[in-house]
Amino acid sequence: MERIGSAIARSTSSLFRIFLASLAGALSPLTLFAAIPLLAALGQDVLGAPVVASFVVTSVLINPNVFLYSFALGPRVALLRLALAIFAGVGAGLLLGTLSSARLFELDHFHCGAGHDKSGTRTTVRRVASSFARGLRRTGPNLLAGMLATSLFDKYFPREILDLVFLGNRALSVLFAAGLSVPVYYCGGGTIPLIRAWLDAGMPLGAALTFMLVGPATKFTNLAAIGTITSRRGFWLFVAYSVGFGTAAGLVISGLRL
Repeated sequence: MERIGSAIARSTSSLFRIFLASLAGALSPLTLFAAIPLLAALGQDVLGAPVVASFVVTSVLINPNVFLYSFALGPRVALLRLALAIFAGVGAGLLLGTLSSARLFELDHFHCGAGHDKSGTRTTVRRVASSFARGLRRTGPNLLAGMLATSLFDKYFPREILDLVFLGNRALSVLFAAGLSVPVYYCGGGTIPLIRAWLDAGMPLGAALTFMLVGPATKFTNLAAIGTITSRRGFWLFVAYSVGFGTAAGLVISGLRL
């Protein structure tokens, strides 16, 4: 992870740095909670807010496991999901590059400083372990609260209502998917059978992709993680961007009739 961060920091093109960060987010097998202390250890001052945002957004939307699970929906859906997740990360990085983003991230809460051993080399393992411990103490309660809320929605929200809303009005299915994915989406792999059933019943592909983009971005556990590393302004910017991007992508896909 540190080598990837160093390679990103050395890149001369800001667009290329943002793309590499988005790609790294897609390839990272870590959850966002686990990645936060690693980002802090690498140093946000070195990476820059646009690069951090690009990694975070893509990491939230997809990881290698979710990508592989998505093949149960067909190769076209899986590849579209991957491409849109990377594109979302790149877009977030470019957006922050045009804004005053210096105070959006608060990774210093997790950073313990760069130590040196007797030979003068940086004690990377100790620094990352210390940052991870700080991150666990800070994010642990939020993680447990998010898991509880997600379980309650999964257990008590009636699936029959979802079938009626998604399939009853295809013209508004993308907007319904964006709105209902906020409380309903609970697990990248766990929602695959549900989405498969909706697609088989006639749910438009655009609506399904919107559900897969907005859902993980607004999932309780991920929102709890975002809340620990961003300012209030950054948190709501993330929510607005994620919902807007997912909805726009679904409408475009539906319009193209892919």
